[in-house]
Amino acid sequence: MSDFVTTLVKAAADVGAELKWRKMRCDDEDHCRAILVPMLKRHIGMAALLGNARCAIARLGVFDAPAGVFLQRSRAPAHLRQRRDSALDHFDMRRVALVT
Repeated sequence: MSDFVTTLVKAAADVGAELKWRKMRCDDEDHCRAILVPMLKRHIGMAALLGNARCAIARLGVFDAPAGVFLQRSRAPAHLRQRRDSALDHFDMRRVALVT
């Protein structure tokens, strides 16, 4: 991670530790901060990964091939494709609710 993101994560963890260390049932603020830093890094990393994937999928339209074409060529049976698609929709909706 860049220096800016590391500084941002540390500042957010400091504030979170001050406010929430008792609610998180930690012994002190340092223990809470040790929990919050990796959690924040993981959330920021996943948000960056998902954003990059959305940009890559959006670029597929530039080559006159909609994203659905690649899903249709799957060798999985129809009921498994449907299960996968509904799971992706559910995951996406949960992620949007957490971000906004």
